[in-house]
Amino acid sequence: MEVEIEGFEQIRRQIAELGNKKIEERALKAGAEYLKAKLEAEVPVDDGVYKRGIVVTKRGKRYIVHTGKVPHAHLVEFGRSGGSSKYVDKNGVTRTVKFGPTAPNPVVARTYESEQNQIMRVIGEEVRRALNL
Repeated sequence: MEVEIEGFEQIRRQIAELGNKKIEERALKAGAEYLKAKLEAEVPVDDGVYKRGIVVTKRGKRYIVHTGKVPHAHLVEFGRSGGSSKYVDKNGVTRTVKFGPTAPNPVVARTYESEQNQIMRVIGEEVRRALNL
């Protein structure tokens, strides 16, 4: 699960026109780190895999905030219908597990929507700080 902020590409191009790649990278990373911190605060658990699994990764010229190490993040975000699953236990016995439906809790979408303007401010502040403006 990843978040891509609209308008970042335009900002990235504008920063790139300044000719300083370090400023561009620091600004975009600051925005991504801000979003990561907000997501960690909004995750519906106090600790655990989900909270620890939110990471910032650099891919090319982009910084991606994602839950790549959280195998159940999509189930929290989008919910699931009830059902059952079969597995083989350590004794070789096939067992069936039944589970009920889970309502969606769109943590990523909700956090992004509420914070996108602040993310842009964080990026702008980092550029101004780097340029001593």
